[in-house]
Amino acid sequence: MKAELVLLTLVLQFAVLPLIIPDGYIPNLSALLILYLAFYHTSILGVWLAFFLGLLFDLSAGSLLGPSAAGLVLAYIFIAVLSKRLFLDALVSSLIFGGFASGIVFTIRYLLLSQFVSLPFWIPLIQESLSSALFAPILFWIFSKLRRKNVG
Repeated sequence: MKAELVLLTLVLQFAVLPLIIPDGYIPNLSALLILYLAFYHTSILGVWLAFFLGLLFDLSAGSLLGPSAAGLVLAYIFIAVLSKRLFLDALVSSLIFGGFASGIVFTIRYLLLSQFVSLPFWIPLIQESLSSALFAPILFWIFSKLRRKNVG
């Protein structure tokens, strides 16, 4: 099931959404997948999946290898620690944590990439976090339907 989620995320992130949504407003679906996995499938496999998904993100984006992988792994670990104390099924919490997870990944990726190139920070951070927050409830609904289909 996790392979299906990764494939769905990558196809949506890099093939479907760029055709529909203007550049700069595409949500970080990788961060939302990691958020979902940190809440519902906490394991060491999730850390490896976050790393692998980050490397695929870096390869697909054509940037340096590693910044997205580091951001997704750190976001997964941070959210997995908090996941036992929080409730993600409510609409408001999925909006807040979707934007938060995307913001964590963007900030770490920015800090690592800014060592090599000059990049803007605030406007892209706000754009990506807000678009991820707005897209999070839809994606979590799709993920939960896939999870129920595989369980039941």
